Formats: sequence, structure tokens, C-alpha cells
Amino acid sequence: MTFGYALLGALVLLLPGFAGYYGVRIGEANDLVSPRPDHPNSNQTIFLVVALALSAHVAGAILFAANEQIAGAHPWFNIGFDPNPYKMLLLGHVPGRLSSTAFAAELLYFFLLTIATGWVGERTAKLNPITTKAQPLRFGWLLPIARQVEQGSHIVIGYVMTTTDNDGSWLAYEGMVRRLALDDDDGIQIVDRRAKGTP
Repeated sequence: MTFGYALLGALVLLLPGFAGYYGVRIGEANDLVSPRPDHPNSNQTIFLVVALALSAHVAGAILFAANEQIAGAHPWFNIGFDPNPYKMLLLGHVPGRLSSTAFAAELLYFFLLTIATGWVGERTAKLNPITTKAQPLRFGWLLPIARQVEQGSHIVIGYVMTTTDNDGSWLAYEGMVRRLALDDDDGIQIVDRRAKGTP
């Protein structure tokens, strides 16, 4: 496998999208239920990663455009190089005078953009207009139960039968549920209970 600079550039450009999507998934989880994972090769996942990456880079390009206008009107500080990485991407070549410091500054920009996109994704996922559309898809049949628990009006008791048996009897336990995790078929995969159960 040849690891080329084109692949490195593609990963750097997509990294904010992955961070934003990761932030969205963290923000979707509530106090009771962890949302189900996406199906492999999900079109929705690919769309969100690419759309979030593009949105982050548009915001970054606008920031550099505003910086260029301010620097042109008030040339207080000259750093010796053009800090806009998008010009290099569109021109297709790196300026010969780009120093190691400038290269480090460009990578630092992409790193900070990635962190900011993840943070914005997490905050956005908690907004009511977003949760109204996304939560029925993520939590499925458990959504009404999760909302009642969050309102403090209900608790959830879990009765779990394990795969352990003894002389033809199966071991089971019950207890107050602290968290549930769903699989990609909307089934309960993991049950975390608060109180000790009764085997």
C-alpha cells in the first residue's frame, strides 16, 4: 500500500467532518439510552461526514477572507507568509518560501478546526429542532421511555436472562436500569443497572 500526499491531504480535509460527526453522536446520547450505531456503509453517515467537513472549511475560508480584508486595511503585523491553506489547495502547489513554522501553523489551524467542529457538532445535536428529527431514528421504540425517565416521572426496571445455566435452569437478574445501549437492529445490547438484582 502506497501512502501518498494526496491521501494525507484527503484525510486532513475530511478530519473536521469525522470530528463533527463524532460530536453529533456524543451529543445524541441521553441519560438513559445510547443510540444505536449506524449500519455499515450508511449513506446518512457518509453524507454527514462530507457535509460537516465542507461546512467547516467554508467557515474557515470565510475567516481567512475576513482576516485578509482586515490585514489589508490595517497592516499592523506581517507574519511573512500567506496563512490561507485553501489558496494552496486550489492552486495545487505549495509556495517555495513556506517555512517549517508556516507549515506547523497550517497543521495547527486544521487541528483547531477539527476540535471546533466536534464541539459545534455536540452542541448542535442537543438542540430541540435537531433532536425532534433525529431521536426517533436513533432510539426507535425506546424513545418514549427515555423521555419519561428524563422528565423524572418514571424509572426503568430491567429483567435480564443471561446465557448461564445450571442443571437446566437459566440465571437471571433484575434491577433498576441506569443505562441501555442499542444495537443496529434497535435491540437492547447492554443493560447497566443501578441496584443489585435478584438471581
